[in-house]
Amino acid sequence: MLLHMDGARFANAVASLGCSPKTTTWKAGVDVLSFGGTKNGVAAGELVIFFDKKSSRDFQYRVKQAGHLGSKTRFLAAPWLGLLNGDVWLRNARHANEAARKVAQRLRNEAGVENVFPVESNAVFVQIGGSSRAGSARARLAIL
Repeated sequence: MLLHMDGARFANAVASLGCSPKTTTWKAGVDVLSFGGTKNGVAAGELVIFFDKKSSRDFQYRVKQAGHLGSKTRFLAAPWLGLLNGDVWLRNARHANEAARKVAQRLRNEAGVENVFPVESNAVFVQIGGSSRAGSARARLAIL
């Protein structure tokens, strides 16, 4: 059985952890990575990375069978070249992670809304309850 990692926020995790991509993929036992591009600035597409060539044996057939072939795949591939050259993907992820920290800080300072979980990458989780303070927090959130 293969281990597949959904990499929608893979770049954000690597940026947050400050480790190399291999540390969280094949060195950790991941067989296949779907490296998502849409959360990193690519309009469409994902990279599917097989760390063992044998496990990719039927992939092209399965993609075609599922109807996921772009007739002009070079147009899907071109943005990836820009994203991967010079570690743009990692710079984008660091920027998104920092933006999430700033949003959490503004929510705390300007609306009195606390995080439910620590901000570790590009996700901010807050809870706005039913108290009277929550009503004023909602109003203040509208200006953020």
